[in-house]
Amino acid sequence: MNRARAAQLGHETVAICRAGYYLSPAGKRVDIDQALRGAVAATVCYPPEFPLPDSQTGPHDTVVEV
Repeated sequence: MNRARAAQLGHETVAICRAGYYLSPAGKRVDIDQALRGAVAATVCYPPEFPLPDSQTGPHDTVVEV
């Protein structure tokens, strides 16, 4: 993706977040306001000097493929 396209997508994303909804390709209104507010409320900020919490092992193995 070139820089101009990335910038365009970024501007569109900011506009959608500010509006709280977007229109699907079919023209249906998709409300994201509540989900966005929930995400912001659940955001945790870790300053650089703050020790990160230990991660917990889940029931699945992590696989990384390149």
